[in-house]
Amino acid sequence: MAAWLLAASHAGASPQNTTEWGDPNAIARLPATERSEDIAAAELVETRLRARALGIKHYTGNGVVKDKVEALAWFRKAADRGDPVSQFIMGALHADGDGVAENKVLAHMWWSLAAAQGNEEAKGRLTALEQIMTPEQLTEAKQRMAAWRPKKR
Repeated sequence: MAAWLLAASHAGASPQNTTEWGDPNAIARLPATERSEDIAAAELVETRLRARALGIKHYTGNGVVKDKVEALAWFRKAADRGDPVSQFIMGALHADGDGVAENKVLAHMWWSLAAAQGNEEAKGRLTALEQIMTPEQLTEAKQRMAAWRPKKR
């Protein structure tokens, strides 16, 4: 594990007293031999969170032009990388036809993925959605969910 990451993990570490702790490019500057699975996991989490934040900004128009198509692209990037909040949002957008065509199959798939990570709201919405889906839609949604794999980058 990189020295700056170890230092930051100790009690009292903060961006003020750990030089590279707040530097988003610090990981990229590390030699390849120091890039452990922990660092790769941290990069993935950071990518997911940044993508979700950009999705929210574009969806709400907070500091940028409101653009649901752009918001959807950012939410999709985070959801594709396993972010359960973005997966829930993707389900909601597809269920409501908000910025995309209404699609119960995709709504079910995204909510199933979020629910599998403990998202309670997604679990509740799945129950209601399943009541209005055809057996064929439900089968397709479950197949898509089973085939889904997170992107690493």
